[in-house]
Amino acid sequence: MTTASHHIAVTTSIGSRKMYSMQEALAREHRKELRRQASEHRAASEARAERRRRRLERLARSAHRRS
Repeated sequence: MTTASHHIAVTTSIGSRKMYSMQEALAREHRKELRRQASEHRAASEARAERRRRRLERLARSAHRRS
């Protein structure tokens, strides 16, 4: 292998590792964002369920008073 072709092979190998590392970093960020979105969705869902439960309790108390 000539010096030039060896240099190209080493550079390509280093470049491949850098690209792989960048892809790993992007994948980690994507997973982090998905976890954040899931957490927000869960919190919103729980808040909706709590509001619904309170509303149903009010309706039940109101119906009970009327009867």
